[in-house]
Amino acid sequence: MALSDTDLFTAFTTPVVDGNGNVYVTWCDYGTFTSFGPVTCKVRSSPPGGASFGPPNTILSFMGQGTTLPYDTITLGFATEQFRTASVPWLAADTSSTPSAGNLYFTIQACTSGGYLGSPLLGADNPGNCGLSSILFTASPDRGATWSSPIVLSKPAVNTQPYVTVDPTTGNIFVVYYTTQFDSFNHRIDVVASKSTNGGSSFHQSRITSASNEPDSDPNMFFYASANGGSWTVPQYGDYFQAAAQGGKLWVLFTANYVVEQGTFQTDPFLAAVTL
Repeated sequence: MALSDTDLFTAFTTPVVDGNGNVYVTWCDYGTFTSFGPVTCKVRSSPPGGASFGPPNTILSFMGQGTTLPYDTITLGFATEQFRTASVPWLAADTSSTPSAGNLYFTIQACTSGGYLGSPLLGADNPGNCGLSSILFTASPDRGATWSSPIVLSKPAVNTQPYVTVDPTTGNIFVVYYTTQFDSFNHRIDVVASKSTNGGSSFHQSRITSASNEPDSDPNMFFYASANGGSWTVPQYGDYFQAAAQGGKLWVLFTANYVVEQGTFQTDPFLAAVTL
């Protein structure tokens, strides 16, 4: 079954199952044959078992006239970072027994301003040319049929790789992501979590990492002469970023260069466990 319907440039599918067994699949359609935009993110739902999906519903769209956020653009890279990143969407369902049970939550990043590097002829959606980016969040109370107006969770900075998870015991929502908000040069990276206790109506941000990370300390991650966005190889920094919540505790898996290996700081996965 082709869930993406007539969309031709789809990517980053997220399947989730709610507490009643209903199945949801989300994806984004990235532009046309000649453009990265507009970006349109959609969802389809099925009763338990996933055998019969209804029509797609639009969650949000950006980059171009007629979209939800016409001036935001896709993020392929940053002027100050060596992330291998894109505007990757994530979906989560509330499986708790609280009043918010069954709600769906969606997050994605978007570039909100141009970059410090690159030709003025290039748009802010080009690799290495995004200056600032935002973490967007929206919620659906009716199995994905309608969605709230997207809100920005992040502070002005390089913000990337959002991931949303819901505590099944409390219904609290956590959106975690990388940010440079603690560095005035928008370079050194931290991990933060935005928490909501009221179904996404409001959020409070907490810093997860106690020390900012220097992404370029791994020599494999930074080399200006390389054709791969300043990296010896295709940058892997930022991949494999996820989180899970249970009983008031949050676990976050992220990438950082905190440990010296073979004489230099190397990129490794780290796991943070916090109570928020």
